[in-house]
Amino acid sequence: MNPLAEKAGWLRLLVLAVFGVFVLRLLSLQIIFSSYYQLLAQRNRFQIFYRQAPRGLVLDRRGEPLANNIGVFNLYYNPLLVVDRSEQRLEKMARILGIPKTKLELEIGQVRALGRTRPVARQIAPEYAFRFFEQQERYPEFFLAPESLRYYPLEKAFSHVVGYLSRIQSYQDYERLKSKGYRLDSWLGSFGLEKKFEDYLRGSDGAVLVEVDARGRPIGTGAGEAQPRGVNPGLRLVQDPYPGNTIRLSVDRRLIEAAHQALMKSPTGVGSVVGFEPETGRVLVLTSTPGFDPNSYVSLTSTMTEVLGVEFSRAVTGLYPPGSVFKVFTSIAALEKGLDPTKKFHCNGKFVLPNRAFKCWKKEGHGAVDFLRGLTHSCDVYFYNAGLFAGGETIGFWALNSTLGSAMAIRDFPEWAKSGFIPTPDWKERKKKEGWYSGDTCNLSIGQGEVLATAVQLAALYAMVANRGILPELYMVDSVANAATGEVVWTGASRGKILKKAPAVSDGTWNLVEEGLRRVVEEGTATGARISGARIYGKTGTAQNPHGNDHALFACYLRDDTGRARIALAVIIEQGGHGGAAAVPVARLVLEEYLREMEEEKRAG
Repeated sequence: MNPLAEKAGWLRLLVLAVFGVFVLRLLSLQIIFSSYYQLLAQRNRFQIFYRQAPRGLVLDRRGEPLANNIGVFNLYYNPLLVVDRSEQRLEKMARILGIPKTKLELEIGQVRALGRTRPVARQIAPEYAFRFFEQQERYPEFFLAPESLRYYPLEKAFSHVVGYLSRIQSYQDYERLKSKGYRLDSWLGSFGLEKKFEDYLRGSDGAVLVEVDARGRPIGTGAGEAQPRGVNPGLRLVQDPYPGNTIRLSVDRRLIEAAHQALMKSPTGVGSVVGFEPETGRVLVLTSTPGFDPNSYVSLTSTMTEVLGVEFSRAVTGLYPPGSVFKVFTSIAALEKGLDPTKKFHCNGKFVLPNRAFKCWKKEGHGAVDFLRGLTHSCDVYFYNAGLFAGGETIGFWALNSTLGSAMAIRDFPEWAKSGFIPTPDWKERKKKEGWYSGDTCNLSIGQGEVLATAVQLAALYAMVANRGILPELYMVDSVANAATGEVVWTGASRGKILKKAPAVSDGTWNLVEEGLRRVVEEGTATGARISGARIYGKTGTAQNPHGNDHALFACYLRDDTGRARIALAVIIEQGGHGGAAAVPVARLVLEEYLREMEEEKRAG
């Protein structure tokens, strides 16, 4: 064979082979893997960024907002867009938007590391947003997008209940949450109601596609293209954000504001107010000071962390000696055991046992005191005698079978429950291997010694007294409803469930105790709570504090003209001194606001 012809034949085969490979590759690209490469092309053509859905509203019993949302602008940065003089442009952008350059640099550095469009500045004020829109064409790597910002109108007043939001704090948290649709820049409930009801309050995020050219520039923002100010035609909405569910609580915003303002004006500004509706167990008011402003948390950048320790709520977790507020137990224990309420004990300012003297709060004494006078004027000597008549075991029995000495929870937040403590002879023998002495009974009789209780327990106690031994389940969340349709998806209203029921107490004892509590307000240690035309029953307390000044307490309940118990209230002012001087004025302001609301309801029909 001619060598030249042989070489030509091999060349033809080589050409055919190369052509065959080319055809197969073309078929692969155009037919077999066409959808895959189309997807890659689409990904190169578009960048996606997400718009976090507005969280569900939190409303009070009248529909007033306790947590809602306001519209803000967030600044987004596209790291794939290559621009000249990027550092100078960053500095100019910081000046336009009034943002510290170092802060913007830090955020942009993190976005560049991710390689995806992300927000680099949040909550741009309207005046700065308008300045940006005037110059937007010069800075195609940046754009503003409207989003909703969580807002808490009561600020510190309801912070321990409503809680706060935070960004996802770590990559480990993100890995745990991403299957639920969370992203690294997502906000989520981190404390209180926001955390407890995260799944209800969190909505469904929206998505927007940013169409870009081959250099990564958003289409429609190139040089020489006239566009309406503030509008980017390269933005395409692909999914609307849907808001979270609306939660309606049993609390009353006006009562919370009145209570918080009163606490701030108290002698120390540190304390708590808790109020329930005795018939239903609905929480009407719950606040404590000092609080924190949850609005500050939604202003956190991705590099900031929360301040620890602000979550301590004195209303639900603070433990205090109840002092003379406890004397209702001593009263019931002694009267039910047969103490004659007309029997008088002489008070000269102290009560002497063989090895110890116990003082009355009134140094000069109260003179001859029977039950009603003893309760009205909170005579300690009378209650030392009444307590010794009843015995420590009996007093402990009544306390432990009411709201003290065991976890007293608000149904929606069982993790808040605190047991407090009631010492008894049996406990002392088992735990301390010691006997119970008359001095122990004297301390227990006036709510001192090792007795501890929370404001929630004391408010629940006086609700129980108002109901003559019955306490309904305590709750705060009334309902959860779909934000768009209003359809109730969950109801929390209690259906008459009884949380506590005291052992049987005679009507005569209840009548005497209630009459004594009425006189406390009308002519005794709580006259500061007396309001013309109102039927208020209560008891002051001044609890000794080994760590400082005495704590001031007041617990009470109010009946309407028909005799219905409308609200039971407990006030504690930490190191506030006398209950009548520090706690009673706070309760009075709350009760006055409640009475105003009752009058408004009556006029409205």
